Amino acid sequence: MVKLIHFINKKNFLEFTKYTLASTLALAVDYGCYWLLVNNKILDIPKAAVLGYSIGLIVAYYFIADKIFQNGWLGDKKTLEIFFFFLSGLIGITLTYITVKIVILFSGERPNLAKITAVGVSFLVVYVVRKIFVFRKKTSF
Repeated sequence: MVKLIHFINKKNFLEFTKYTLASTLALAVDYGCYWLLVNNKILDIPKAAVLGYSIGLIVAYYFIADKIFQNGWLGDKKTLEIFFFFLSGLIGITLTYITVKIVILFSGERPNLAKITAVGVSFLVVYVVRKIFVFRKKTSF
């Protein structure tokens, strides 16, 4: 409980708010691609969700790495930072795919419900992974 209270402070709240805004912009790109692919029957719903997420991931990296999480432990190792960022994105893509498949299984082909549910699940998990691992602060030993 003490760690949770320590985590919830003005700085972290502002950082989370910025992260949410950047993610919202990336989600707009993601969802736009997803919607076009599904509505034009170019891809099925799960595959369109994965491709849309992947394109949004590129947009997200630009804003999140450069504007929100600066001076992390990998700041001078950009290639490794990008690798771990996209690896965390693969976690999100996997969660998106699985969540969309589950929603479709239980509610039928409802693309909006499937995507919105997947966004919530992947957003929270990926944020935690990025905060704790990918962009954690440098520590001195």
